[in-house]
Amino acid sequence: MLTSQTYTSITRTNGKKTIKNGCSLWVKSRTSQFGRSYGINQEFSTTFPYSRTLSWQSTNNNNIIPNNDNSIPNKEIQEWIQDLSNRSKKYDYDTIDIERISQLRRILPTSQSSKYENEYRKDVKIGDDLQPSHHLVLFRPKFMLKDLGLDGSFTEYNAPFPYTRRMWAGGSINWSKDNTLKIGDDVTQITTIPKIEFKKDMIFVNQQLKIYSGVKKTEDDQNKDQDEDEWSIKEIRTHVFRKPSESAAKVKLKPTLSTSDESSTTEKETKSLENVEKGAPNFERNDRSKMKDKAPVSKSEYESELSDTSIQFEYLPNSTLLFLYSALTNNPHKIHYDLEWTQQREGHSKPLVHGPLNATLLIELSNKFGLNRQKQLKEFQYRAVNPMTIDKEIRLSGNWTDNNKDNKESLLELNAAQSGKIGMKATATYYN
Repeated sequence: MLTSQTYTSITRTNGKKTIKNGCSLWVKSRTSQFGRSYGINQEFSTTFPYSRTLSWQSTNNNNIIPNNDNSIPNKEIQEWIQDLSNRSKKYDYDTIDIERISQLRRILPTSQSSKYENEYRKDVKIGDDLQPSHHLVLFRPKFMLKDLGLDGSFTEYNAPFPYTRRMWAGGSINWSKDNTLKIGDDVTQITTIPKIEFKKDMIFVNQQLKIYSGVKKTEDDQNKDQDEDEWSIKEIRTHVFRKPSESAAKVKLKPTLSTSDESSTTEKETKSLENVEKGAPNFERNDRSKMKDKAPVSKSEYESELSDTSIQFEYLPNSTLLFLYSALTNNPHKIHYDLEWTQQREGHSKPLVHGPLNATLLIELSNKFGLNRQKQLKEFQYRAVNPMTIDKEIRLSGNWTDNNKDNKESLLELNAAQSGKIGMKATATYYN
């Protein structure tokens, strides 16, 4: 439970708050802006720059948060943040099986080139290396039908009402140089919630996932000789939760909430995410029977757009591709398949392409580009900046920045664009 404290005197002058009485408060601000942060149960009497961003990190102590400002979440949201932040590590187990990985390879638009058709029609083999990003079809959520929200999403990490609009906002993926996963491996995924941010009436939930080869025991039964840092893949996933859009707000919805128990978001990213949520403000309702349903293949051969310094690829996403990807990832979120829900409740013209799907395709290009330079992919960072829908071509592109002269990592800057508007920005770095 969160507790509250009434300040005897709080003043604001020129954008600053002066707290004249000491209090117990957790306010974590960007060091670049504020130069310091205050910890839990730290008594202080000071003046600090006012920010509309509050962040919480996992702790066993109570957070004491002032709620006398409209930038502060209400008590229910505070309690949910506290509960989510303090959850124990979650251990999940899976096996990198031939079927799922092979099927993913067969449906990806980057696999449709006639040059590689015979290769991708065949199943992968036990002992083959797991390609970067293909882990996204592992550790699929295990939910009961009754656990899903009205929008079809699994509510395990969903924010309470009224923050019911969920979007995959971005994240990062790191790959170990030596601990490569292989087809047939038993794997363990450990999930934590390192940070939750409340900014401009939006909630950002950051999940950290570490994937290990083999079976890792839970904390209560863990062998002290096991090195938890010997991960193969380390990932941050950021979801943003917002209030219903104007069109959705006109319809009274009874929310379905779960009753079970390193990334940061900048101001620029927040504005970008606002664009993601806006969608198409004006549109005519499209009948399913009138929708074009073209094959999600590239306009040109995969290799034809590859040069020494840049890479480009185009594909046409359709409802079939989104269905297949949703099935592989066990993702029932309605914004990817339900036209009526997407238009009337979310305010978008058509179902949206999965953020992880476009990230996967950008990683495919990054990996291919790196292999041509004999470089191993190290890290991929990405963020969504605008929605991308089905039935419109998406152009993926990347440009190489060679920083070897400064003894820095090699960098590939990428983006995915639709109708001339960038939908996702990303960077890929490689081991030297």
